[in-house]
Formats: sequence, C-alpha cells, structure tokens
Amino acid sequence: MVESPAKAKTINNYLGPNFRVLASYGHVRDLDTHKKKGEPVAGIDIANGWKLRYTVDDGSGDEGKGGKRFRSAKQILDEIGRAAAQANRVYLASDPDREGESIAWHIADELKLPAARTFRIRFNEITKTAVNKALAEADKINDLKVQAQEARRAMDRVVGFPLSNLLGKKVAARLSAGRVQSVAVKLIVDREREIEAFKTEEYWKITALLAKAGAGVAWTADPAKSKILAKKKDAPAKPVEWHKPTEDDTAGDRTSRSSIPRRATRRPRRATRSRRRRKRRAASPPRRTRRSSRNSRSGTAPTRSSPTRPRRMPSLRRWRACRSS
Repeated sequence: MVESPAKAKTINNYLGPNFRVLASYGHVRDLDTHKKKGEPVAGIDIANGWKLRYTVDDGSGDEGKGGKRFRSAKQILDEIGRAAAQANRVYLASDPDREGESIAWHIADELKLPAARTFRIRFNEITKTAVNKALAEADKINDLKVQAQEARRAMDRVVGFPLSNLLGKKVAARLSAGRVQSVAVKLIVDREREIEAFKTEEYWKITALLAKAGAGVAWTADPAKSKILAKKKDAPAKPVEWHKPTEDDTAGDRTSRSSIPRRATRRPRRATRSRRRRKRRAASPPRRTRRSSRNSRSGTAPTRSSPTRPRRMPSLRRWRACRSS
C-alpha cells in the first residue's frame, strides 16, 4: 500500500505479478467534526485523557464537476481490505514521515489487520533497488511517530479551529491559524510587550587596578595616557518658546533693493508661441476620370448612379478658364 496511485503503478512494474500495489490517496480517517455531549472540542475527549475519536468519510455529498463522484475513503478502505484478506503479507509503504506513519497505522487499525503478517516498509526514492531493499528490511509501525502526529493533529483542532474562528470575526473573513502560527504570534506579542515596558537607565562601568595598602606600589596618573571611556551627557537644551518677531529678529533679513541684481527684479517674460505663416498654395486640379472625359465630350452630365461627382466638369472648366486668364 502506498499513498499515490502513480507510485503504485510504477512500483507494481518493479515487483512483478506476485505483488498487488494499491493506493490510499492520503489519509483515510480524520477527527470527527461533530461534537458529542460533554466534549469541549469536536472529536477530542479532553476530560478522559485526550482520547481522539476518528471517523471514515463515506463520500456522501462529494461530487465533482458534471456530477462525477470521487472515490470515498470508505470505498478505498474496502478495496484494501479485500486485497489484504487474500494476501499472505501486507506491506504498508506510505511516506517515511510522521504523516505517513499515521496513515499506515490508521489503515491497520481500521481494517484490523493481523500484526503477524502486517509490515511497515520505508524508502526515499522510487527505484527498483530502493524498493527491494525496503522489502528486505521490513519493520513494524513506529508508535512514537504515530503519537507525535496525533498530538500535532489534536493541537490543530484545539488551538487552530477556535483561533481561526476568532480571526474570521475580528480581523477578516477566511483567515486560518494553526499550531505554529499561533505560537509565533504569542512570541511576537510577548517580545513587543517587553520592548514597550523597557525603561532606559544610565549606568557606568569602572575598571580599576587596586593594591593593598603598604604594598609599595607607586603609581602616578598620566593624563596623556589616560583614556576616557565614557563622558557625562550634557544637559538637554531648553526648547525656545515662541514670541512675536521683533525688529532685532528681522534685521539681518533686510537688504536694500539696490544690492539685488537687476535681473532678479525684472519680471519674467511670458513664453509666446511663434506662429508661422503658411503660404497659400494654388488649388490642384480636380481629378479627371475616363467617365468625366466622356461626359465632357458628349456634353451630358453624369447620372446619380455614376461613381463620379455630378458637378466635377463645371469645376474643371472653371479651373481651366482661370488658368488661361
């Protein structure tokens, strides 16, 4: 059993006809989303030692595009259960992390697979060598990894669900928060509160070389070799209070007009746009077509159905007359 159907097809080609590789398509069980009486959080009985209550999705109401139904977790488990009942050994080859370990445990627990012929194998690459090596080193399910994943899932349900609802009401809709984000936010808030509550205080660090009285150690201060490690801060300057300007305040700003250059006192000229006079060109002769020349010879005017303009010939005569004169 693997998680991905693409992996199942590839591994089945590696192992041959003596093996049948099926896919679980991820998780097959999840915490119940409906609260029971006395449960503060859905799917977790906190009062009785944090017992988790799992359910298998039967696929009711799950429809894809065009009314196409997807396979439910119950249908996938039924297929794995029928194949496991006919097999000599069952190898659970989900991913080698906490989630994969949890998926393997959920399948074995839901189908009540016998521990004597149920094994757990792990590999990090889909190669024939890696798969055969994992089969040779078959192991049992690691309960510590399963418990770690259960604790993580419980924290998601206990912390993430209420906090997500609170964010949706107070901040913005469709915001989600999990176990990692909520803890990170708390660390940031605590640090910000420490920064706001911090009070700056001046302190001095003095380094001294001491000797017992009567030790005969003589020492004379040399100002040239002395180092001043810290200086006392000067008193902050008093803020200047506002007062109405007097003649003494504006005496330095006054200057005689004669000292200002003449160019500075001259009013700027307005930028004018120079217009160029365009030369009038003589009118070009109207375009003469074959139909217009035929009409000029016959002396008949063009009809309305003609594509030429009806008054083209008089204008042509007028242009010729003006040109000859």
